[in-house]
Amino acid sequence: MQSAQLALQRSEDERIREFAEHMIDEHGPTNQRLIRMAREAGILPPSDTDERHTRALDQLNKHSGQDFDLAFLALQVQMHDEALKLHDRHSRDGQDPALRDMAAAKLPVLREHLRIAQGLQPGPRGDTSDTADTPGTVGATGTVRERAPEVTPPRPPGSLNMER
Repeated sequence: MQSAQLALQRSEDERIREFAEHMIDEHGPTNQRLIRMAREAGILPPSDTDERHTRALDQLNKHSGQDFDLAFLALQVQMHDEALKLHDRHSRDGQDPALRDMAAAKLPVLREHLRIAQGLQPGPRGDTSDTADTPGTVGATGTVRERAPEVTPPRPPGSLNMER
């Protein structure tokens, strides 16, 4: 959520700002519901941003312009991939039935968000105009695919410890 709020402020790309707004609109209410359900199930959700998330935001804050956009998208792809794995595992193995159902219901949304984030990245998944498959390599007409700045991802959205 905080990275999406930062993208609304810092991105110069309208598509990325729209994606960030979409993340806030969809993840905000879900995260609040998840926190409420976890408390009802006797699970204490984290009260603050964890250290990993804080580091990722600090790293993201160091970027501007296109570097910011690339770092934000790389972070979103990684976070949504991790969130998919977490929700998939909890949808099968979670102990609380309501949290299991919520995790299962969130899977299609997370898949769609991952697809969108990947589609916004330059290169084979997004802009397919003459880019190489590997970051930092040269495509057929000499175009260099940009390497996204390194950003350590935070815990995925809604990644409460759903086990008792």
